[in-house]
Amino acid sequence: MPSWQRAWLDGIQERQAKGEFTTTVDSAEQLISFLEGLGIPSQSVCNMASMVPKILGVQESAAKEVADYLKGKGLTGGEIASALQRHPKLLTFSMSGQGLLENGRMRAEAGKDDVGRVYVNMFREGAFRKTPK
Repeated sequence: MPSWQRAWLDGIQERQAKGEFTTTVDSAEQLISFLEGLGIPSQSVCNMASMVPKILGVQESAAKEVADYLKGKGLTGGEIASALQRHPKLLTFSMSGQGLLENGRMRAEAGKDDVGRVYVNMFREGAFRKTPK
């Protein structure tokens, strides 16, 4: 286990004791293993958790749902890993009935444009007159 992982896991236990975090160390370790299994290097997972600490509270099944959404939008394994590294907040989203990812009033969509470039758009519901499709 990389040294940063132990520090993060100790931090989870500390936040749990204060009632600030509702995850467990086992759950965080499962998420870290899942992300590394996608091809995301350990140090990048550390960077992602630094940007969005809440990802350590995401269940592996929820992270898999996001990865499956990205795969369904045509992203390859390497593109999924890259998109999650650049946009770790995506891991805090879940599927909506509209085929978008949602987190409260936030929405996200991803895919590839006409020339094959990967895009990720995040927006707040109500920020536009009409939600992008």
